[in-house]
Amino acid sequence: MYIDISGYEESLLQDVLKNKKKEKLKKSYEMDLPDLMIHIAMFIEAGLDIKEALKKAAMAGDKKKPLYKELFNVFEMERKIGSKDFSVILQEVSEKQKVSSFSNFSALIIQNMRKGSDELSEIFMAQAQLYRNERKRIAGKLADEAATLL
Repeated sequence: MYIDISGYEESLLQDVLKNKKKEKLKKSYEMDLPDLMIHIAMFIEAGLDIKEALKKAAMAGDKKKPLYKELFNVFEMERKIGSKDFSVILQEVSEKQKVSSFSNFSALIIQNMRKGSDELSEIFMAQAQLYRNERKRIAGKLADEAATLL
């Protein structure tokens, strides 16, 4: 007796590839967020508001990386739609991405846009340091995996 499971294997393979793609996206965001947040903090200290600081920081980054692409999409959507609030667009993109580091970052931006904060640059610096520590941990893990492969 032969049972055809090729459809199941194909579905399983698609799920595995989808999960790998999500994990790669998550790692990319985690690697890029510290630099973005430090740039934002510097622009805020220079006197820009949060939205302008975010825009300038995004322009300073590598436009090929997913985080910066996503931020450019947010600004482009705001420009095209016009009637939607920037924070609403950022929230929608954050929910769509389902990447915790990006969601936390977006929540920080949105909260500041709604309530304001005098210590925003310090908050960004502290958050950037946390993400940097995570980036170091990930780099160490990747180095261990690479050594194991050799």
